[in-house]
Amino acid sequence: MVKRFNENDNSLNLNNLSNEKRLPPNLLTSIPGIFSLMKFIKRKYPHLNGISLKYNSLDNLQIVTSLAFICKSLKTLDVSYNKLNNINELEIVQICTKLDTVFLRHNPFSLKCLGLETYGR
Repeated sequence: MVKRFNENDNSLNLNNLSNEKRLPPNLLTSIPGIFSLMKFIKRKYPHLNGISLKYNSLDNLQIVTSLAFICKSLKTLDVSYNKLNNINELEIVQICTKLDTVFLRHNPFSLKCLGLETYGR
């Protein structure tokens, strides 16, 4: 597994986890997968400032709910390059009270917000 923790900014890079052959393919999309990942984060990195979840084909932000309870100091979340298509999913982000930056680039709803839902698919 590539080095995923950055000590300088106290962040965890969980980008493109499907390329990690030793991890289950549904780690971020199934309840048991999310539960095991949260246990790991709580044990190893409870004071994370940032987490990146780019390129994971996420179609919802269910994992953010879990992160909010585990990572109380989370300030930055990057969910760019996923498959988020429901803008209402962003309401979940509000439970992360210290979160001040969310990156959402290159998700289908990004185009819908701009009125370009038929462009770029």
